[in-house]
Amino acid sequence: MPARRLLLITMLAACALALAPAGAARRSPAAKVVIVVAGRNHGYVVGGFARGAWQKGKVAAGWLKGSLRYQLYDSGRHTGTATGRPDGFDDHSGYLVRLTPAPGPGQAPIALAGATWNPLPRRIERPIAGDLHRQIVLRLVRQAGLTSPFEIADISRADLDGDGKAEEVMDAGYVGATDNDMFNRGDYSLLAVIRQGPAGPKVQVLKAYYCKVDADAGYSAYHLRGLLDLDGDGALEIVVASHGYERFSTCVFDLRGGVWRQVLEAGGGS
Repeated sequence: MPARRLLLITMLAACALALAPAGAARRSPAAKVVIVVAGRNHGYVVGGFARGAWQKGKVAAGWLKGSLRYQLYDSGRHTGTATGRPDGFDDHSGYLVRLTPAPGPGQAPIALAGATWNPLPRRIERPIAGDLHRQIVLRLVRQAGLTSPFEIADISRADLDGDGKAEEVMDAGYVGATDNDMFNRGDYSLLAVIRQGPAGPKVQVLKAYYCKVDADAGYSAYHLRGLLDLDGDGALEIVVASHGYERFSTCVFDLRGGVWRQVLEAGGGS
C-alpha cells in the first residue's frame, strides 16, 4: 500500500475516534449487557442490550447462565459490586436474580452485568430547584386542568448526550392527602427533560399522571432511578421508576433523533 494512502487511512481513523462519543470505542460488538433492578431479596431483569439493539427482559434473562459479576449504581454513583445468579420466574416480578451481597434496607440500585465501558462517563449534579423549574411545573399542571401547588422531588443535571451542554431531568409531584394508598383529586406526578436553547428551555415530558378524581387506584407515581450509559455509546440513558396501587415498574429512555423514546419496561405487582 502506498505510504500516502496509508497515512490518509490512519488520519481518517484517528478523526473517527476523536469524534466518537466517550465510551463508544470500548463497546464490544459481542457484548451482552443485562440490566437488573436490585432489591432486598431479589432483583428483576428489566432488559438488556446486544448487537446494537435493546432486548426485553425475557431475552436478556436467557443470557444468564450461572454466576455473573454485577456493577451497582445508585444516586448517580458507583456503589460496589455483587455476584448474581438467576433465580427463576415470578408472576409478580418477572425474571429474578439473587444478588450476593444483597442491597441494604431501602436500597434499590441498578445492577449491570457485561458492560465493558464506564456507565458513568460524566458527572451528575443535583441542583436546587429555581424559578424556571417552578414555572415549568405549574404550566404543565395548569395545562392538565389542575390548580395544585408546585413541588419538586428531584433534579439531576448532566451532559446526557455528550455534546458539552448539560440537560436537567426533573421529577415533580404533589400528594395532598396521605391517609390512603391512592391519589386524590389534584395530586400529580411527572418526569421531564429540560434542555436550554437559544429560544428558551425546551421541555419533553417523559411520564406524567394528573389525578382528577378521589381515591384513584389507577394512579402512577414516577421517580428518576438513574442516568447511565447502558449501551456503551457514550450517551446516558434515563432510567425511570414508577409505582401505583400494588404495582411497580422500571423503564428506560434512549435519545433517538433528538427525542427521548422508551425502549424498555418491566415490572409487576401483587
